[in-house]
Amino acid sequence: RTAKWRWPTDRTGKPDAVPHQSPEKTGTTRLLTRFLRLLLPAFLFASSLGLYVLGAFTFGDERSAIVTRIGNLAARTAAAVNKISDHHQASQTESVLSLMLADPAVACGFIADQSGKVIAAAPARVGCAGSQHAAQVDIKLQNPVGATLCVKYNLTELEDRGKLFRIFTLIALLGSLIVA
Repeated sequence: RTAKWRWPTDRTGKPDAVPHQSPEKTGTTRLLTRFLRLLLPAFLFASSLGLYVLGAFTFGDERSAIVTRIGNLAARTAAAVNKISDHHQASQTESVLSLMLADPAVACGFIADQSGKVIAAAPARVGCAGSQHAAQVDIKLQNPVGATLCVKYNLTELEDRGKLFRIFTLIALLGSLIVA
C-alpha cells in the first residue's frame, strides 16, 4: 500500500502555505522586495533626471525668448522716440514709453540725457524707483542727441511657469510611480 502525499503541516496540524519556507520568503514577496529595492530607485533616478533635463532645455529657450522679445521691444521704442520731433518731445515720449509696459516682463523704462538726468519715464512720475528687475537693455538714441533709452525687465513670468512646471512634474512623477 502506498501513502498519499499531503502538504506538510505545522505543529497545530494546519498545512503550511509553501513547504519548508517562511511566509517572508515566498516567491511573490521576494519578487516584490527585489522590485522595491532595485527597480524603484532606478525608475525614480531615471525619470527625475529626464524631467530635469527637459525643464532645463525648456526654460533655457524661454529665457532667451524673453530677452529677445524685450530687445526687439526696446529697439522699436527707440526707433519711435527717434522719429518724434523736438516740438512734441516731452509729451509724446512718455506716451511711447508707456506702451512698453504692455509687456508683462517690462518693469519700467526711462530716457536719460548725457548727464544722466531723466527726461521721460514709464510709469510716469515713478520711473524705475523701487522696481524689481533682473536685467536691463540700454539703447542710444539719436533724438534727443546723446540720450539713452533704458528698459528694465524681470523674469517673474518665467519663474511662475517654473513653479507650475515643478508642481506638474512632481504630480507626473508620483502618478507614474503609483502606476508602476
